[in-house]
Amino acid sequence: MNTWARVLGVALVSVNLLSAQTTVVLSDDANHHLIKRVPAVYPQMAQIAHIAGQVTLRFTISATGEVADVQPVSGHPLLIQAAQAALKQWRYTPFEDAGHRISVVTSVVIDFPQGLPLAPEEMARKREKEKQIDQFQSALSACILNVDKRLFTEAEPFCRRALASSKTLGPEDVFSRMEAYKRMGHLLLAEGKNGEALENYQEELKIAQELPESDDYDLAQAHVNVGNARRELGDLAGAARQYQDAESLYRRISKSTSSRFVKNESAYSFWQLLRSHAEMLRQMGQPDAATALDQEAAGIVIEENAPQ
Repeated sequence: MNTWARVLGVALVSVNLLSAQTTVVLSDDANHHLIKRVPAVYPQMAQIAHIAGQVTLRFTISATGEVADVQPVSGHPLLIQAAQAALKQWRYTPFEDAGHRISVVTSVVIDFPQGLPLAPEEMARKREKEKQIDQFQSALSACILNVDKRLFTEAEPFCRRALASSKTLGPEDVFSRMEAYKRMGHLLLAEGKNGEALENYQEELKIAQELPESDDYDLAQAHVNVGNARRELGDLAGAARQYQDAESLYRRISKSTSSRFVKNESAYSFWQLLRSHAEMLRQMGQPDAATALDQEAAGIVIEENAPQ
């Protein structure tokens, strides 16, 4: 599983704990309220290691305009702490709703450049790129927040905006496009728009199939998503083929030298898939095959900190 997607998934675990009344605002709207910005200090270790790049943070602007609950979405570990330290010193004019001050959730991209100052035209391109990434990640976070709260009507414009934004990014942002197609598929499937969901999941799978072998987890998840959509459409045979492809990938991950985090995460996903596939096989009149998958699922060890 790629670093960006994995960090994003971890950061958004806390999203489920947010109140149903949480208001999400795009970064452009938050910027209009910004009254104090403290630049991030480039960590010495990062400079020595020639590490540069961007850090994306999700955070809350409190009812008093202070920054709270700063969570990393993406970025190099040597840069995240410095970005968080700077952001916690920022201040905003409070947001209001019906005359009352409220807290809101938003995101920001903090840049750590490296090397000589850029020429004006290079700086302009760089800023435009940052703006595109900021718009994408802000829309994607709002999409995920609202889908998790089952506010599908509110989520749809954000999800579609994230998907459209992902298509303006460069070839190096392939994971962003894959994530956008996946999240759009999740929304459509939840809304019962199974045919449209399948189309988005197929685009996700197409991208995942072009990734290097080290990203077996993303490919497995894409197969599962296509399988789920086919199952909802009544194509049980087609769903079964997708599930089988995903199971082969999960078995390969379990035997690989992947990080402990990825292997533990994939173990839980594999267990879920086996149970779901077994249930479908019983519906298809294949009890023996279903029992074999249940037995395989029972043998999977899931650690306590597995993402669920």
